[in-house]
Amino acid sequence: RKEQHARDMAAVVRMISSSLVLGDERESLIEQLNTAQARNERAKGRINQLKIVVDDLKEKQQHWGDQLDEHRKRGEELEAARVEIERLNAAMAPGEDEHKAAEGLTTRADLVKVIAQLSHDFVEGTEYAFENAVQQIKCLNPEVELVTRGMHVNGQVKDGQIVVPAGLVDSDEEEDDAEVAREEDEEGDGHEQEDRCEE
Repeated sequence: RKEQHARDMAAVVRMISSSLVLGDERESLIEQLNTAQARNERAKGRINQLKIVVDDLKEKQQHWGDQLDEHRKRGEELEAARVEIERLNAAMAPGEDEHKAAEGLTTRADLVKVIAQLSHDFVEGTEYAFENAVQQIKCLNPEVELVTRGMHVNGQVKDGQIVVPAGLVDSDEEEDDAEVAREEDEEGDGHEQEDRCEE
């Protein structure tokens, strides 16, 4: 019986020792599990942070891509504008025999205005030269009764008649009025011219 008791006691001691060992291992395992769970939570937090960074980078990449496309378009537009400016500068470059009246003109409207003024000046100059020639003929031939009625600054002699091209005289009445005015002017200035010629 003593031997049985001793065996039982030994078994109890082994059980207590085993339970102590198992208890220590359990606490160690729990501690390891808690450590692993803490690491896992930190890893999840880091993963979430990285996801936010990745999403932000994707958004920035999209924005940069849009900006790159916009800059490329702007560059193409700028190059096209430079080509157009060079073309316009070449078109506006003065020619070798360009008239001085065209210097400094930059628009079609300016050019049209100058052309109109030159046309007006040309007509006035032609009319003045015509009237001056008539007066000189009268001055040099005072004894001749010159017939000037029917003469016109734009008249042309065809088949023995003075013909005025269509559109150069608005009406016979205006031409008659102009002729009367010229004759009145000639009467006023004619004597002085004749006197000078006779001198």
